[in-house]
Amino acid sequence: MLAHGYFALLPNKVDSITPAIVGYIIIGASYCFFGTASWPMIPYVVEPEVVGTAYGIAFSCENMGSIFGPIIVGAISDAYMDGNIPDYRGVNWFLAAAAAVSLITSLILVFIDIKNGGVLMSKNPAERYQIDATFIDKGK
Repeated sequence: MLAHGYFALLPNKVDSITPAIVGYIIIGASYCFFGTASWPMIPYVVEPEVVGTAYGIAFSCENMGSIFGPIIVGAISDAYMDGNIPDYRGVNWFLAAAAAVSLITSLILVFIDIKNGGVLMSKNPAERYQIDATFIDKGK
């Protein structure tokens, strides 16, 4: 969210590539943390019988974003033209808003988790959720 807001506040014509590098490093790091945090929590928030379905739904939602995201970004960038040069500030405001929605959704999930015993916040969710964790190497 911060990186896209940062990009949206940059002038359309920047003489140096340094501002872009800083923004893209922030975006890349954010995406790395998102993937490592979101996918492993799926087995802990659904019943064991529907884990595969939950992964399928999550993967389908991610693919829907991959389908419709570029279409929306293209429409926004076409709407914000500076002569023949696309102005991507509108696109970055859209992406910042999407990140804000994701942040709010994540906070709602955290509050629901805390209300239901804090499974996702525990040091070992497998023990608290009482799932079969025999596949986990316990250091033996």
